[in-house]
Amino acid sequence: MRFSACAALAGVGFALQAFATANKYVAGGWEFAGADVETLLARADELDRTPFDGFIVYFEAKGRDGLCLTSRNLIHQRAWDYEEVSSLEARYRKLTSHRSFANSFMNSYRAPTNRVDWTDDASWARIANNMRVIARLAKRSGFAGLQMDPEDYHDQHQYLCRDKKRDGGLAYAELSKKVRARARQVFGPVFEEFPDVKLLSYWFLAMDRKYVLGMDGRHLRKMLESDERDLWPHFVDGIFDVLPPTATLVDGCENGYIYSARRNEYDQAALQARNDLVWLLSPENRVKYRAQMQMSFGVYLDGYCNAPTNSSWYMGPLDGSRFKHLECNVRQATKAADEFVWFWGEKGSWVEESKKWERKMPGLRDALLSIKDPAAYGKLLRCRLESGELKPLNANVACVGTDSRKVPLPYGSWQEHPKYGLRRGTFGCDLGMGDGDSCSLVAEGVESGCFTFERDGFRPGERFGLSFASNGNTACR
Repeated sequence: MRFSACAALAGVGFALQAFATANKYVAGGWEFAGADVETLLARADELDRTPFDGFIVYFEAKGRDGLCLTSRNLIHQRAWDYEEVSSLEARYRKLTSHRSFANSFMNSYRAPTNRVDWTDDASWARIANNMRVIARLAKRSGFAGLQMDPEDYHDQHQYLCRDKKRDGGLAYAELSKKVRARARQVFGPVFEEFPDVKLLSYWFLAMDRKYVLGMDGRHLRKMLESDERDLWPHFVDGIFDVLPPTATLVDGCENGYIYSARRNEYDQAALQARNDLVWLLSPENRVKYRAQMQMSFGVYLDGYCNAPTNSSWYMGPLDGSRFKHLECNVRQATKAADEFVWFWGEKGSWVEESKKWERKMPGLRDALLSIKDPAAYGKLLRCRLESGELKPLNANVACVGTDSRKVPLPYGSWQEHPKYGLRRGTFGCDLGMGDGDSCSLVAEGVESGCFTFERDGFRPGERFGLSFASNGNTACR
């Protein structure tokens, strides 16, 4: 077995391990919440250089009466006509044709600023209408799906049964049925317009701590019904009632903001969501949940660089570095998620130079890409090497100072001890053949062994690319 290694080991250190489960990263944040399509198009080329596969996009359109129609307030605005927003289709299709926007989500259903009575037929019909319009726009514009956020920012307690003077005076048992029916009313049109939608919810079931009790999940439904307060799982049940086989629900688990990989919290949350939270739903929807629910996690970038030490969002150093803490958490979140990991940022930007996340956390883009797609990161390193941006760690490419019976420094070799019953062979070099040069490392008759590379100055957490060529009749392992 011959390895053309001396010159081909460009940027050598260790091979990047392809361990990722989730394969798409999506970003949201303040810089996107106020950005119209023209602003995003102007930034698209720069955003294509990020590791992201999609972004959370908010739309605005001028209505026929001059009203600013916006996805951020679709619950409270008047009923929209599709013709009022259809002019955005072409521009959004141009946006989603960019690599970094190909898996984007359009902002949609949110918690109300003023509580909507569950018995208010006119209001819920209007909400359903606006959700139909936004789903049609997203589908025709090439979006991967819709993003929703039912977090109660305005303390309206939309999903709590508290005051019997509201909601038509319905008792909990009847009100829960009404809530479930409203979900069918709102999301049925969404699935009609966008049958293969991916519906990403920052808050879904994994977010609520009262469901995370370390108890057998089979008791959760009984606990829910006996408490006679919580309406959210009934609303989720209604979404599943009308969920077609082609659609996917993505539990965003915003609690990921404060999870710690060192405590295996991403793995634990994913396991619980898949095995326990399913029991919150009615029996007829549990098969759908297991087949069509994906687990995701939120990563709050400010927690690793902007949040003060007294903030509940502060993520302190790991092995002396907050950046290493971010890498560790993203790595486990990626492994535990099914398809998407989403990132939220407030006091930073991927485009604006003075606020760039890369300036706040140098190496961030490389770190995210190397975790999400090690093969793509390896190709990037190779391109940088060929352009001269990076210098190879490979040394002694001519194998000087040795002969064919020895492995030249700084390389070495190792093989299994003969006591294990494995055949031992010999290591050396070939001074007459190489891959782009005239030297190769040679292993002959080695049943279990490897070449090594030694160099001072490596630091934990550094990433390296490894490339090599082989010539022989035995596979390299």
